[in-house]
Amino acid sequence: METETTNETLTLQYELSNTCSCEDYDEDTDTSSPSNECWGCYDDDLGNIKHDLLNKWITANEFELDTPIKIIGTRMTWRGVSGYKITTPADLVSSLTGDYDYTLRFYASDDYKTLRVVRSSHDEFGASFEFEQATPDELDEYDN
Repeated sequence: METETTNETLTLQYELSNTCSCEDYDEDTDTSSPSNECWGCYDDDLGNIKHDLLNKWITANEFELDTPIKIIGTRMTWRGVSGYKITTPADLVSSLTGDYDYTLRFYASDDYKTLRVVRSSHDEFGASFEFEQATPDELDEYDN
């Protein structure tokens, strides 16, 4: 799946959901069904996102794990509010999640300079998040 942003095409790279997606495979019937036991699918998916996609995005933007970045969110919650949060690449995923069921879809440009995350949950469908390095003025304003 692709999405467009200001003349740039972003491609779906990963999807992360905190509901278990583990399946049991039945060799006799060649079918899969939801498993009664989770074998760590969330941790596996999160590890893949961090070690692949986020590392490429950090490198492409010359960030460090502790570089202050601004998350710019639109269409958040059932009210469709907008806002921003200052965080770091190390805390990016945890800054987009909470204590509720959610799915995050990670989109990136071919050069990995642009990253967009779309979050869906019971309260929102399609909250969109983009990221940029926080300016010193934004850091001062956010801290006060």
